[in-house]
Amino acid sequence: MMKNMYFKSVLVVLASIFLLLSCKKVLHPVNPGAEEHLDGYFFDDFGKLDSLTWRTPTNGATVALLNGAMQVTMSGTTKFRGDIQRVGGAVLNISNYPIIAVKMAKPPKSNFFFDTNLGAFDNRNNNHTVIKMASGNVYYWDLSKGKLGSNALPLDSNINLSLFQFKVADVELTAAQLANRQLDYPVYWVGTFKSVEDLRQKVGAPNPAPFQFTAPFKHPGMLHTMADLNHIRSLVADQKPNAYACYQLLAANGRSSASFNMAGPFTKLTRDASQTVDGIGGGAVKSRVENDFLAAYYNALMWNITGNVANAQKSIEIIDAYASTTTGIIGGDAELNGLYGFILANAAEIMRSTYPQWPTASIQRCGTMLKQIFYPTLQNFRPYAHGNWDIICMKALMAIAIFTEDREMINRVVTYFYHGEGNGSIDNYVVSTAGQLQESNRDQPHTMLALGSLAELAEMAYHQGIDLYKASNNALMRGYEYTANYNLGNEVPYVLWYDYGERNYQDYTPEAISPKNRGNFRSVFEIAFNHYVHRKGLAMPFTSQVLQDLRPEGAPFGADHPGYGTLLFNRWE
Repeated sequence: MMKNMYFKSVLVVLASIFLLLSCKKVLHPVNPGAEEHLDGYFFDDFGKLDSLTWRTPTNGATVALLNGAMQVTMSGTTKFRGDIQRVGGAVLNISNYPIIAVKMAKPPKSNFFFDTNLGAFDNRNNNHTVIKMASGNVYYWDLSKGKLGSNALPLDSNINLSLFQFKVADVELTAAQLANRQLDYPVYWVGTFKSVEDLRQKVGAPNPAPFQFTAPFKHPGMLHTMADLNHIRSLVADQKPNAYACYQLLAANGRSSASFNMAGPFTKLTRDASQTVDGIGGGAVKSRVENDFLAAYYNALMWNITGNVANAQKSIEIIDAYASTTTGIIGGDAELNGLYGFILANAAEIMRSTYPQWPTASIQRCGTMLKQIFYPTLQNFRPYAHGNWDIICMKALMAIAIFTEDREMINRVVTYFYHGEGNGSIDNYVVSTAGQLQESNRDQPHTMLALGSLAELAEMAYHQGIDLYKASNNALMRGYEYTANYNLGNEVPYVLWYDYGERNYQDYTPEAISPKNRGNFRSVFEIAFNHYVHRKGLAMPFTSQVLQDLRPEGAPFGADHPGYGTLLFNRWE
């Protein structure tokens, strides 16, 4: 009897051990009393550690537990560095805890890496996402969506890393920081999390409620409604002075001609000069695609203005050719192909609504191309770039969503516009009550690129019943006025500003507005002016001054915008 009881006890113990092992659970002493966690979990809270389990490999730098954090003192003379490294490495498990996160008051202009013995995340720096907090931001990486170096990560087994570190390099300090020798930064904790939602809940910053678009789609409903197209036709027929002068510029553009010679189609789209497509260098492909897509759009407009069927046929010819041929987007700046994807979608929207001879099968093929070629490249925006990248993705995705009647896509765009963790969401791009922009300290052409693209996004959304123009107390209007004021030669208030992700971009200074290309105005001002002043009755005195000199607006830079706003967005003649 005793032997049987002993044998049963042994079996129970062995079964318990087997169950624990099969569940891959371990108890972590970092947070005593916490529940058990799966493999891949750790949470190093420097406010609770008795001894430091991290070090710095940077010569001359130091680390110490102080005031509830790991204090890092950087070394250097003009640029500074202070990497931190977990002693003994780490064990990760992507299926259990794919999110790597650190809370720290990082130096705001630095090259920042999550790095391992397998390589850095996606083999590059500054690709983190940021959750802004009152004291110390949270920076995170989603390992389920990337690699370490060039190594794809297993989803169903542990990853034993002998090196687990964050590199904080090439730190640039302001003159005041240098004068005060502010070389320290605190790190509060480092850990792994089940998901972004899990991370956000635990740091007290839950995801905002996503936007829900429930209204019926309106067509045409991108840059131009049917009422807009009829009004444009009337402006030309009545030869309203400003609009007609603008029309003459449009009509004289070779890309508006029914005899335009299409350079494409191309099997791949690219803006990258290092790429070759169909035997042609990427730079040439870019300019030829820009011309082709603008020709599709301008011929669609000319068809609606003049009634010339040849213009309609030319627009359809270009759209159909690319929809039947293009199979992908390549190159290091792939998201920026959204600039002319937006133009093509607008051309297609006009033609679908005004030219019944365009076959249904061809319309569907165009929609398929927009969703299968452009959407995968644009869908995650570009949160670790300057804000115009995010904004370009948003306006292209909004156009694609309207053409294909994709509610989920519209919801993603509008949610990101308000809450995106990148430089392009509205409060991260218009950064002061005066209207200073994230790229105001970079150069003036990029601010105008972003402003025009935001206005185009807002115009499309407005036609679908979504008013982005009024977001954050008319932030877009403030951005236009600030930029117009400065580029007219006036002084404007400026606040110290770093990009949202706090990266070490070398093309901006956080301490001053940039005079680069000051006073070179792009054809992007009419669209916003006509909304705020003529739709809403608000005042834009500096934008008005710009337009006094700029009218009639002419062709866009490249295919960045539609251009010709004095005709296309004229609600005052």
